[in-house]
Amino acid sequence: MPRELTQRRFVAAAAAVRVFAGPPAIDADRFRADVDALIDQDPLPRT
Repeated sequence: MPRELTQRRFVAAAAAVRVFAGPPAIDADRFRADVDALIDQDPLPRT
């Protein structure tokens, strides 16, 4: 049976909110171009 490689760490919710507050803006067009370049989004099933 697989086991966890790292020990879980818990932080206060307020600390997590502070860490992720005010992230930089994302350029939506650049993000979509990057995703399209890296990920095959073909809806057909793979065989």
